[in-house]
Amino acid sequence: MIVRSESCLWFGLVALAAGTFGCGSSSNGSPSDAGASTGLCPDDVPDLGADGSCPVALPSYQVDVAPILQRDCIPCHGPSGAAGYDETSYSQVYDQRGAILSQVSACLMPSVGSPQLTIPERLTLLDWLVCGAPDN
Repeated sequence: MIVRSESCLWFGLVALAAGTFGCGSSSNGSPSDAGASTGLCPDDVPDLGADGSCPVALPSYQVDVAPILQRDCIPCHGPSGAAGYDETSYSQVYDQRGAILSQVSACLMPSVGSPQLTIPERLTLLDWLVCGAPDN
């Protein structure tokens, strides 16, 4: 997984001081999208370099991203899920990359009541999306 810099460290320290972790805190201490409404959602989406380059080591779709999607997204965004679109294949994820980036970065997905992303999982997914969502 990718471990990132000062902003993640700063958010982690603030979150620990506040007694929260991730986008907010659910009763079991895991991140939750409650952060979107409480203002605890981190601003951790990486900016591309001035030359348009990826600012972080690029996560692998196959190794890093697909397992996160399989475990945390496919239950709702799969053929038997109740959500609005399917994310079972790379092409489906790629077609929805903007919506996924918006929803994850705003701490709206995964939804309340669903298992939440850890900070490293969230950063991996955000880094991969911002860096062009390659099929690597």
